[in-house]
Amino acid sequence: MAKGSSGFSNNKPVSVGEKIQIGNYTIKEGVVTTKSGKSQEILGYQELSKQEMQKMSEAIKKAGIYDPVISGRMILPRDVAKAAIDQRKLEKEAFAKNVPGLSELKSAIEYDNNQRMIFNRSIDRGDLIIQGTTKSNTASAVAKKYPRASAYLTAQSFFHSSNSVKSSLGKEAMNKIASGKSVSATIKEMKKKWRKYTESKVYD
Repeated sequence: MAKGSSGFSNNKPVSVGEKIQIGNYTIKEGVVTTKSGKSQEILGYQELSKQEMQKMSEAIKKAGIYDPVISGRMILPRDVAKAAIDQRKLEKEAFAKNVPGLSELKSAIEYDNNQRMIFNRSIDRGDLIIQGTTKSNTASAVAKKYPRASAYLTAQSFFHSSNSVKSSLGKEAMNKIASGKSVSATIKEMKKKWRKYTESKVYD
């Protein structure tokens, strides 16, 4: 297959979680970053006519800027955009494989929360509650069925923390779980690092 404008062959394997270097472009997690640091997630690409490409090239040259950006949009060689899209697709497939049941668990948690809200409102109104007909343990059952998804949400709860250190530990754990690493070891390490950090701050 012929090489693209940046010298990258579309036959080259697209990796998951690794940086791809194509000329002056770096691709990771479906995000393209130029040499000068401009980054943008690539969700698709548009075929442009020679006339449109020429018009954009002239505008870029006239602006005197390095990055091929017009109106906030990166104008990329087709092979660069395709590599970013292919990498994101592979990562989504790998994520679905390594974290099965995540959507199902999230739905179960949402259902349980709604049921709990209905139950509490009924109590507040003084309605008659028949035990076992309102509360639900759906999320608990789904979590047992999909331990990786449960662990991922545990790590995600750390990631959403306002504390930057805790958030960073959560992000690290999420990435490990999503890449297929041991769930128990990952969560144990995350909590251990957080505990060590908090203990170090006791006397600050």
